[in-house]
Amino acid sequence: MMQTTRILLKLQRVSKGLPEAWRWSLIVLVVDRIILSLWAGVIWKLGLVPCELCIKYYWGIQPIINGWKGALLGVWQRWDTIYYMRIAQSGYNAIDLSAFFPFYPILGRFLSLITKNESLVSLLVISNIAFLLSMVLLYQHIEETFSSEIAKRTLIFLSIFPTSFFFLTPYPHSLSLLLVISAYLSARQSKWALTFIFGFFAGLTHSTVLPLVLALGYETYKHWQQSNSKGRWVILITPFGPALGTFLFFAWRLSAGFPPLTILLEESWGRVVQAPWLTLIDIIRMSKSHTLIFTTWLNLLLLIIVIFVTFWEVKYLNSSLNIYMFSSVIYLLFFTTVDVPLASLGRYILLMFPLFIGLALWAHTKHRRMISYSFGMASQLFLLGLFVMWAWVG
Repeated sequence: MMQTTRILLKLQRVSKGLPEAWRWSLIVLVVDRIILSLWAGVIWKLGLVPCELCIKYYWGIQPIINGWKGALLGVWQRWDTIYYMRIAQSGYNAIDLSAFFPFYPILGRFLSLITKNESLVSLLVISNIAFLLSMVLLYQHIEETFSSEIAKRTLIFLSIFPTSFFFLTPYPHSLSLLLVISAYLSARQSKWALTFIFGFFAGLTHSTVLPLVLALGYETYKHWQQSNSKGRWVILITPFGPALGTFLFFAWRLSAGFPPLTILLEESWGRVVQAPWLTLIDIIRMSKSHTLIFTTWLNLLLLIIVIFVTFWEVKYLNSSLNIYMFSSVIYLLFFTTVDVPLASLGRYILLMFPLFIGLALWAHTKHRRMISYSFGMASQLFLLGLFVMWAWVG
């Protein structure tokens, strides 16, 4: 504890000369990283990780289970991390790997070749840097739109949301968030080339970025209406960057001989696409038969929070952010699994960055902040513990 306090005091002294957005983002990142790493290390030290039972999940990747590396690095070798490590090390040399988007593991492979580090370290570095940059951009935008106080609260909510530890794991969520925010802010500033580029690479990172097309489309159309330049038609293609990135990945998969993604996801993970109301009907049916598991109850609670904030913040956010929130909720409800409705929803909603702005606006009293901060941090540590013990993946 004393060592942690000294680190935080030193960080505060070093960061004093930095702009407020960078200073606050660094503090949030470091505090978050320390807390989550210590908690994961404690679980590892207590011997609660059943490594011998989960060796099959490593798919040939060398497990890091001993010494300080096991406590600091090995605890993050979980679930999808293994797939991204396999792609970063050997490319798409198996059918199951073709379900995972390429941009994140490609960056991991590139960084590992430059630094001579293993892919796990490289993926962790990318995730943490991307999360830091996401917070800086978000802080700057919110400070300009609302205030520095709202910006600070937004970053806190971004870091303590029940599933936010995925931002600091070898998962693509931080990179996706950075690209989504960058594309949106570029559109707001009428930087259309950057809007398209950021959107395109977001589409190569994860399919959950696709609702961004509608938000960018609104910003683009609004500018197009106000512009009288001859080349104004060109900017109308910029919102389709995310869709193009995703489409090219799908096209490459088929050209490489991989099965259609919908078939692969259903056969390997039980993931299906169906009307949102059918998913809700499944939840009701399974709750009546007492077959609804903890994961679904948790994701249902998170969904209720998201829907509440989405409607509540309409009067505070601009039209494009409201479009992004509503379209994201509808889009995510189309995807479920056969046995576990709303599976992975807790992770996927992390890209809905206006959610955290809404939470910051809602928590304008000390009482609301105390309740939400306590719930967020306690539930995040609980879920992280399950994640480290191979018991939960969102």
